[in-house]
Amino acid sequence: MTDKLLCSPREAAELLGVGRTQMAEMIGRCEIESVKIGRLRKIPREALTVYVDRLRAAAAPERTATREELAEDNARTERARARRAVRA
Repeated sequence: MTDKLLCSPREAAELLGVGRTQMAEMIGRCEIESVKIGRLRKIPREALTVYVDRLRAAAAPERTATREELAEDNARTERARARRAVRA
């Protein structure tokens, strides 16, 4: 694929790994910016990057919670090791 500034909904769907129908729904819900040139609907490449960045930002709290859970599990493990060491 070339470095075009605008791509078709089909190309955008392929780049994101979704189907054409889902891409059309995302465009219809204004989740992804699009422009019309005559009768053609085009998606700016930058709009795909913005969309993915927005998805990643929304998922960030989930990753933080997972890290907190891991830290808590590690702390529990260390406390258990310390108790066993005192008994020995």
